[in-house]
Amino acid sequence: MKLKQIVGHDLENDVLKGYESISSNESEQNSLDDVIEIDFSSNKNTYQELEKNDAQLDTEKINQNYRLQFAYYKDLNGEELLNKRDEVVLSAQMKICKARAEIISDYLSSKSSKNEHTAKRKRAYLETLLRLFTNRALKLKEKFIKSNLRFVIELANRYQARGLPMSDLIQEGNIGLMKAVEKYDHTKGFKFSTYSAWWIHQSLSRAIMEQTKVISIPVYLQEQGSKVYRTKAMLEHNTDKVAQPEEIAQVASISADLVSTILKGRELTVPLELSAVDEDTRTYLDIVPDPNSKRAEHYIAAHSMTSKIRNSLSRLSEREREILKMRFGIDYEDTHKLDQIAIKYGLSRERIRQIETIALNKLADSEDSQVLKEYLT
Repeated sequence: MKLKQIVGHDLENDVLKGYESISSNESEQNSLDDVIEIDFSSNKNTYQELEKNDAQLDTEKINQNYRLQFAYYKDLNGEELLNKRDEVVLSAQMKICKARAEIISDYLSSKSSKNEHTAKRKRAYLETLLRLFTNRALKLKEKFIKSNLRFVIELANRYQARGLPMSDLIQEGNIGLMKAVEKYDHTKGFKFSTYSAWWIHQSLSRAIMEQTKVISIPVYLQEQGSKVYRTKAMLEHNTDKVAQPEEIAQVASISADLVSTILKGRELTVPLELSAVDEDTRTYLDIVPDPNSKRAEHYIAAHSMTSKIRNSLSRLSEREREILKMRFGIDYEDTHKLDQIAIKYGLSRERIRQIETIALNKLADSEDSQVLKEYLT
């Protein structure tokens, strides 16, 4: 589509003609048969009953999360549902607005438009058109999303008691709904409810997998684990034989090593703060060894070595002792170069090196030299 084809038409009528037909046809908007296959009439009656009884409830005793959900459900009562024709019109108009906004944006950022001596008025007109198409696409998308929020609630109800509160499930489902609206293609002939249900289910299931586990496990591994356990249950159905990892791997098309790892990983996760034995004050944290911890001899030797080194350094003069500590990073965050030490004492680099050599020779000739050499082995 060329830019002239956009500028030369009445944009407002061209973009909004399908959108105006939606608001003028109230009977079609109230039809639920063409939108989704789930009946929301029972939910609507529930919301109306809650609204009537709201004045009788003691607001101080109601959970805050419940009040927020009730307010959210109450706001959704005013949103009109779309029928199949409205879904097609909204989707088509969104794509038209996005396509034309992209054409204008490419034209304004192209080199040809910058090289041409275009009048400021024409460029301002194109920028206005770009904002018009962009804002209209966002409004159409917002209407599309709001009209299907009740569908998300219906699907989120199926995932209750799986570790996430209802408010979080609704939020995760809304994320899947927004992805579905963005990717929906009306030319394929499918209902939007059929298409969006897959995205909403995926968003809900992934949120449960990622947020309800004590130990974080990648989603793809959890999906493979579900496949392994389904295959295992199928092979053991109506039989007394336990399915072997090799049999499961062959049916599920997964490596036998991965199947064995998944089956072993189903062991119960026990908190370390739990009491190890009934009526015992000790916990698993007190008795489970840390494989990364060092032996007690290491800490004893480190303490002894530090004491010996400090005792040996006390035999040196103050300047010799300080130079060695700076050179080897003793009581400092890092070691120092000869130039850095020379600047501090106002001496040459060679003189600092000579003092360091003299100090080390004194330590080598001291009574503690043999003990210090043992720490090097």
